[in-house]
Amino acid sequence: MLATERLGDIRRGDTVLLNASGCLDALLAPEVARQLDGFVTKTITPLPREGNAPPRIAETAYGMLNAIGLANPGRKRFLSDTLPQLRELALPLWISVGGFCAADFAETCAQLDDVEAIELNLCRFRRRDRRRLPRRDAAPPLRKALGGPS
Repeated sequence: MLATERLGDIRRGDTVLLNASGCLDALLAPEVARQLDGFVTKTITPLPREGNAPPRIAETAYGMLNAIGLANPGRKRFLSDTLPQLRELALPLWISVGGFCAADFAETCAQLDDVEAIELNLCRFRRRDRRRLPRRDAAPPLRKALGGPS
């Protein structure tokens, strides 16, 4: 039997969510979004990002690859424009947060009040010298920046 854990009002095991890849724009299709148990945003970064130039999606023999490049309006516009509109949908919101260093994540997370969950997207996380940091090594500086145990 599948174990069920609670995260706010959402129970793992019988919940319908879409991942943060941006396959649904809840503001353009609110009637579809309201059929979900919660909404996960596209990843938000401190500054706006246009993302990668097309082509961004390629089919392979084993599935699909995408390289969208974290296209998003940036933290300031998301907080002032997008988040208030998403709240009007009356859905639990999971905000996907991205950054290039621990401070990026901490600054964005500190500004997110009254959301169901925060997802940390570590795909772009880098060390101070800008070299990519393996995801397993990203946890200690993130925990410290977010006020958790290191």
